[in-house]
Formats: sequence, C-alpha cells, structure tokens
Amino acid sequence: MALAPARSRWRAARAWPLWQPVLAFSAVSLISALASGHPVTALGACKGLLLVAALYVTADALAGPADGHRFLSALLVVVTVAAVVGLLQTVTCPGPAADYGSPAWLYHRCYRARGFFSIY
Repeated sequence: MALAPARSRWRAARAWPLWQPVLAFSAVSLISALASGHPVTALGACKGLLLVAALYVTADALAGPADGHRFLSALLVVVTVAAVVGLLQTVTCPGPAADYGSPAWLYHRCYRARGFFSIY
C-alpha cells in the first residue's frame, strides 16, 4: 500500500466535529427563509451563512498547521495596517470639511474616520 501525500494524511487525521450542527443550522435557516412571506428578502438576511462557509473553505484550502500559521500572520499584518490607517485618519483629520488635504486616500471624507472601509 502506497503512502498518501502529507496533505492527504493531515486532512484524513483531522475531524470536523461541528459539521453536523452547522449543516443543520444552515438547512433550517434556508428552509425557513424560503417558507417565509418574503423569501428573497429572507434569503438576503441569511448572508451570515457565508461566513460559516468561508471558515470551512479557508480551513480546507490550508495544507497544514504551518500554512495556517502563515495565513494568520499575514491576516494580522493586514488588519494592523488597516487599524493604523484608521487611527492616523482620526488623529490627523483637521476638521469637519468634507474633503481636506492630500493624500486624498487618507483625507477623503475625513469628517468620519473609516480607514480603508465604508462607514457601513
């Protein structure tokens, strides 16, 4: 019997202990949305299920614990940069003017600090 590649052995060794409740919750959410009086609106409200799917897709895309550590380290760097830009915008924004100063990416709509994101 040939040995499986390291990635396959690692995936076979790990268990997904929460797949059954997550699947049940997702199914109940989608069925109740479809059975509601406004199914299109209700399905739109189920978009939080995409976060659950993103967790499993991300975990499945990582080849092993070392890849997970690299991914989380990169995520930490990106989140830190976004937070620093938001803090910089808060500290350096001179006043309530809608567009003030240069660089435009920092001072655009400076009256409400938002970093790289929308205020919504």
